[in-house]
Amino acid sequence: MSAKEDLRKFKKSTEKALFKITSVAQMKKLGSLTIKIIQKRTRGAGLGVQRPEGNRTKLKNVSPRYAAWRREQKNKHRRAARGIKSNLTLTGAMLDKLVVTKSTRKKLVIGHKDKLNKAKSSAQHDQGRKYLFLGKVEVRELLVAYNKAVGKITKNV
Repeated sequence: MSAKEDLRKFKKSTEKALFKITSVAQMKKLGSLTIKIIQKRTRGAGLGVQRPEGNRTKLKNVSPRYAAWRREQKNKHRRAARGIKSNLTLTGAMLDKLVVTKSTRKKLVIGHKDKLNKAKSSAQHDQGRKYLFLGKVEVRELLVAYNKAVGKITKNV
């Protein structure tokens, strides 16, 4: 399964909230909240989700060879993983550059605009480090955060 398919399945898992979305701005807000949840879980806890609304699981460890190479790198992110653990953060660029690539009232696509980070994300996915899904708990967390944010947006209109 490719990262593109992961994003398509994520879209389906968010359809529960779509009945409340009435504008592109609200959908973009849902996207930015989703990105924050993914970044926090992946970088902060080194966890991924193997399928939409699945359970969170530890990301697959990196090879000892890569871990040794990673230790020698100078421009590491302050929260880069150590040893053989993975949190998909070496420089931080791949997770930091997650964006809402397409947004309509009924559709949301999260990914990368640049080819390098698209390729890195696909490679991580292919190696079993799936991070673009939301777990059961995270879907509920997203809906609560979204409802709070949409309430603020609606009050400003």
